[in-house]
Amino acid sequence: MEQFLLETLVWLETLLWDWLASVQAMLLAANKRVFVGYLLSATLVALLWFYWRHQWTFSRTFKQLFNRQVWWSSSARLDYILVVVNQAVMLLLRPFLLGKLLVASTIYYAMTDWVVPITWTWVGYEWLVPLAYTLVLFLLDDASRYYLHRLMHRWPVLWALHRLHHSAETLTPFTVLRTHPLEAVLFGLRSALVQGIVTGLFVYLFADKVSLLGILGANGIIVIFNILGANLRHSHVPLSYGNKLEKWLISPAQHQLHHSKDVAHYDRNFGVALAIWDRLGGTWLAYEPQTPLQFGVNDQYRQHSNLWQAYWQPVEQSAQSIKRAVHSLFAVKQSDLKYLREVGIMIKKTLKWLFVVMTLVSIQATYAAQVNVYSARKEALIKPILDAFTEQTGIKVKLLTGKADALLTRLRVEGAYTPADVFITVDAGRLHRAKEAKVLQPIQTEAWLERVPAELRDDANYWVGLTMRARPIMYAPERVDISELGNYEDLASEQWQGRLCLRSSEAVYNQSLVAATLHAIGEEATRDWLQGMVANLAIPPAGGDVDQIKNVAAGQCDVTMVNTYYLGRMINSDLPEERQVAEQIKVFWPNQDNRGAHFNVSGAGITKHASNVKEANVLLDFLTSSEAQRWYAEINNEYPVVGGVESSSTLAAFGQAKRDPIALQILGENNAKAVQLMDQASWR
Repeated sequence: MEQFLLETLVWLETLLWDWLASVQAMLLAANKRVFVGYLLSATLVALLWFYWRHQWTFSRTFKQLFNRQVWWSSSARLDYILVVVNQAVMLLLRPFLLGKLLVASTIYYAMTDWVVPITWTWVGYEWLVPLAYTLVLFLLDDASRYYLHRLMHRWPVLWALHRLHHSAETLTPFTVLRTHPLEAVLFGLRSALVQGIVTGLFVYLFADKVSLLGILGANGIIVIFNILGANLRHSHVPLSYGNKLEKWLISPAQHQLHHSKDVAHYDRNFGVALAIWDRLGGTWLAYEPQTPLQFGVNDQYRQHSNLWQAYWQPVEQSAQSIKRAVHSLFAVKQSDLKYLREVGIMIKKTLKWLFVVMTLVSIQATYAAQVNVYSARKEALIKPILDAFTEQTGIKVKLLTGKADALLTRLRVEGAYTPADVFITVDAGRLHRAKEAKVLQPIQTEAWLERVPAELRDDANYWVGLTMRARPIMYAPERVDISELGNYEDLASEQWQGRLCLRSSEAVYNQSLVAATLHAIGEEATRDWLQGMVANLAIPPAGGDVDQIKNVAAGQCDVTMVNTYYLGRMINSDLPEERQVAEQIKVFWPNQDNRGAHFNVSGAGITKHASNVKEANVLLDFLTSSEAQRWYAEINNEYPVVGGVESSSTLAAFGQAKRDPIALQILGENNAKAVQLMDQASWR
């Protein structure tokens, strides 16, 4: 019981801090309507408008703008209460809501699986992609807002919810957030679908060229619109753009007509930014100077005087609308009405209890300790150790696996909205790409970092190696005398003509090996080495590392360069044919008289926008522990990065090797030059 109370207190404390953070973000984030920058710009626009229109003094204008009868009316006070309470309610509902990232990912992976991948050739027009993405996103988002807003007025079941917003009798910029949580859910669903579909399609079509033309992290078009006084839409400042401009842009004065109690203004000007949707839908109305408008609603329902009425009355009215619709479809006998009323009462009570239960479940689902992992390693190679982590720490792990480049693109597109806390991938080159893409944050100095040698992690701690893998020379002992072998560079000599197999230059493992060689022997010598190896190829580069091993065993070539764990897996495979192939291959450690053999890492970093940094650090601490390192060594046949942990018996059979001590971040820094040299050597 004490443990339960303690966990509940922790959840409540976390909820409180998240609520405070959401209220703060509402005022400080440029993607929020009541961002303090927009409020200040709206104030400046209003001051200029009053001066231009009435030639009022600053003092008089200020008093008019911040009239106590407007800002502290009973209607405005309810606005403020709804603003802060709705933040908490939406935090509780968040685990149950559809997210635009899920939609975007679903669209992207569906397109890549079902449709032929599209490759675009660009000749200096990459800038068009961000421009098109920003424009399309703005247009479809604005259009969908118009049509959903219109439905909120036309369908009684939805109007019952939206009526809360229109019941405001005085307007302030915070009235925009005077909404029922169910309406917020509907508009959130709209946003998730529109933005998710657009983002998913653009990423499918244009990959990592997709980015938002943003200002302060928000859509640049919307930021400009908001800076120019959009918050005056909910105010008593009738700022008009003039008849001509108002045919294209909805002015604050036009939106105030939308809130008017005058029946002549009903169901007009549903648009948010653009007026074209209202013109197409026949709902556009120009603003004409007139006596001050009265705001609110004209119906038989009582005004909302407190939070309970604001939340529950719309639900009751919506239920009544559904009931009337059902009655119109089905003839109900008088004798059945009593039964239906009893059922209705029972449903209401059930809904109330269901809301309480969902709230408690939501708190636990949202605030239970967890860490979200994007992993380029196959699930079978990472999930067992993550399950062991959860069992040992109680921290749940949500795992998403995929191709390394696709996951990196996803992190870039998701930006601040990514759920990922940890990014795991293979090869220092890819880890460096993640750092350069600015999707990682520096790992703060932690005791566990010291377990990993400095050369196996980024110098600024953006990423850390978790396991090592070597890329030695592998050969057929029946056709190669070990005395023929020496250094990587020797594979360019004429004695290996027609005897060498290599994987494609697109393989990051080969790129990193070349990057390390470039650091060791310089550009000219590296170019000569690459040209010599390409001249010695027995067959064109194709397939993965396992294919190179099979090529050597089949006699298509005599030597290759492959990561050790591939051979280790084949040695321990359940398939007799793979074990038979592995028996025909030997490992040779090159460059033992100079710099040493090339070793690389699989590694991880904490994402830039991680929500669970503490849990991410606990996970990385575990993955660099002796227990996890031992598991990787035995199960995956990878070398531990932590001292004192022995390699597997399979790797031990390959013999001891001197390792190139190069700082692995150099592999990423040299990657572009390495790829250029490989292209110049015609290594395809």
